[in-house]
Amino acid sequence: MDPGNLQLIQRCWWNPPPQDYFKLNVDGSCLPSLGRLGAGGVLRDSIGNWIWGFSCSCGQGSSLLVELCALKLGLFIAWDKGCRKLLVDSDSLEAPHIINRGTPSVGTQFGDVILEIVELLHHSWDIKVFHVLREANVIADFLVKLEESVVGLLVLEHPPLESVELSVTDSFI
Repeated sequence: MDPGNLQLIQRCWWNPPPQDYFKLNVDGSCLPSLGRLGAGGVLRDSIGNWIWGFSCSCGQGSSLLVELCALKLGLFIAWDKGCRKLLVDSDSLEAPHIINRGTPSVGTQFGDVILEIVELLHHSWDIKVFHVLREANVIADFLVKLEESVVGLLVLEHPPLESVELSVTDSFI
């Protein structure tokens, strides 16, 4: 085999957080069928148990805006529900980079949303925000698509039946 033709095969799946931590996976998506943005997310514990999920319509805008909105909403719900040790995964390459960089320049297009997220990050909790590949974010992606049938914000205390198979699958992809 020619070494120049070798391809790197990367496996990826949902990775649990350490014990005593929670993992929040968030996703945002432009929903062309409705001409608007949707956000979704799921919080799981260190053994993969569903704690809660959400799906929400986010109005109109860009894909980066909805990724940031998903992150903001997920962080807000996590804080409100008492999570204080949290790892956050987003399949957006830009959103975690922007957030981890800190305060945005004054007047940036997404400055207000970024400032709200930065304020949330300064609460008294242990939190880290990461980028993951889409394949490691399948439940959040599924929840975004639920938004098409939801008006406003839907917080799910139990996983939708359709997501149960995904929960098992994404541990072994």
